[in-house]
Amino acid sequence: MKPLIVMVTLNRPRETLATLAALQGTTDFRQATGFIIVDNGSDGLMSSLRDWMHYMLKQQPGANIEIVALPKNIGCPRALNLALRRYREPGQPVVKVDPDVVMVTENWIDKVQNFHSTIDEESALPPIAMVGAYYDGVLKGRSRGEIGQFEGEAVHELCPVIGHTVWHTGPFMDSVGFFDVLAPDHIYGFEDLVMSRKADLMGWKLLAWEGWRIINIQRSPTLGKAGEAEHVAKMRPLYDERLQALASGGSFYTGGDGQPVSIENGEEEK
Repeated sequence: MKPLIVMVTLNRPRETLATLAALQGTTDFRQATGFIIVDNGSDGLMSSLRDWMHYMLKQQPGANIEIVALPKNIGCPRALNLALRRYREPGQPVVKVDPDVVMVTENWIDKVQNFHSTIDEESALPPIAMVGAYYDGVLKGRSRGEIGQFEGEAVHELCPVIGHTVWHTGPFMDSVGFFDVLAPDHIYGFEDLVMSRKADLMGWKLLAWEGWRIINIQRSPTLGKAGEAEHVAKMRPLYDERLQALASGGSFYTGGDGQPVSIENGEEEK
């Protein structure tokens, strides 16, 4: 199944437009069911986003590129979940692309899809939960070793997989639902860490493949360095509580509102 690609934006026009420019040169959006940009109430970015979207739709007839313009910042995990509720189909992979990366690998959608399907079919590995794009420093403090090669490029197992650009496989997303929202004021951070912990506890693999490369271009956090540090410190105890709940047998499935729910008889129940 073709993936759904989601990007959440908030200000930072320099990094965001550089990310879109790189995608423009490396991505055939017709290989995805949609590229959804959810803007979290940016100041002055919307005109540039719309200009880019209209240009790409002319360049790639048949592509589905949409912008969801929110009046205020509802936070990254909520914005991601909004896109998943509206656009994701059961079984569909989800690619989360942050607005501060340069995509280096051309035709990457087809290549990563081929990587996932081939590894799943031909290797003895457990199911793959997430595939992270490879960048300088991706393995620092996270590597569990090189486990082989695919098309001449090394495949690494790691934990956790941190943001930037991540392919979440369809079966994994069906198993875990949506991204966790830790509190009403949860704006930034930890959603990727929770996903990684779920995958690890489930025994699913977290991989990075050197055949899919990006460059990180982040200059400053969206909330600013001081704001980010304060927010992360506030959210960390809630993140620790969520991990403890998962380790103690709590529900791995998260509903569209970002809250854990139990699954019984194929249905979600609070």
